[in-house]
Amino acid sequence: MDLTFDTAATGFSPANARACAAASRLAYSEPPDVTGRQTDTQAIVRDCGNAIVVAFRGTTNVRDFITDAEAWRRNIEDCQIHSGFYRALVSINDELTAHIAGLPPRPLFITGHSLGGALAILFAFRLVLPPFPIHGVYTFGQPRVGNRNFAELYDRFQPANTFRFVNEQDIVPRVPGALSGYQHAGQEIFLPAVGGMKLNPPLWFKLLSDAWGTAREWKHGSIAQLADHHMDKYLFKVNAL
Repeated sequence: MDLTFDTAATGFSPANARACAAASRLAYSEPPDVTGRQTDTQAIVRDCGNAIVVAFRGTTNVRDFITDAEAWRRNIEDCQIHSGFYRALVSINDELTAHIAGLPPRPLFITGHSLGGALAILFAFRLVLPPFPIHGVYTFGQPRVGNRNFAELYDRFQPANTFRFVNEQDIVPRVPGALSGYQHAGQEIFLPAVGGMKLNPPLWFKLLSDAWGTAREWKHGSIAQLADHHMDKYLFKVNAL
C-alpha cells in the first residue's frame, strides 16, 4: 500500500488521507510495533522517508470490545474522557512515545480506524515530542472520545489538522451518544451515499444521505449502519478522492 505523504500540505490533503487510510488498514494485517500488554492495544509505526505515521489498530477481539464498552467518563485535565479509550492509550503510551523518539525527527501523522481512531485522537492530545510536529491526524469511523470540554481543549491544541472521516450511515461515529455528554473534536469529512465528500456538512445534508443510503442497502438486504463501518469501504472511497 502507498504510504506517500505530502508534508507541504497545510490543511486537508487527499494524498495524506489516502496514505493514512492505507496505514490504518495495515494496522489490522501487519505485526504491531508496540503492544499494550494489559489491553492488547496495538499500533504500527512506519518511517516513510519524509514523514512518520502511527496507526492504531481498531476493534478485533474480546479485549477490544471490553475497551469499547467502558463508556463511563473519567476526569482528565479539566475535561472528561471515555474511560476505556483512556485506559487503552495509557497501556501503550510510554512505549509508543519512546519508539517514535528513537526514529529520525520527521513530521508525524497519526491515524486509525474505529477504536484505533479514538486512540489516535487521544494520542495526539497527549503527545509532547517537539522534534516530531504533528502534521496531521486522520481517523476513519471514529467514535466520540470525550465531552464538550475535551473537544474544545483538543481543538485548541490541534486547530486545523484533524480530520474525521465518516462513511454514509456508519453507526460508530454516532456513539457514545451526544445526549450522554460526548462531543466530537476536529473537522468532519463526510462521505455521502451519492459519492464525493463534504467538509463539516449540516445535519439536513446527512439526513438526506442517510435516507438515500438506507433505501439502497435495504434493496441489497444489508444493514447500512454496520456495513458502512468496514475499513475496506473507507479505503475504497478515500482512494477515489
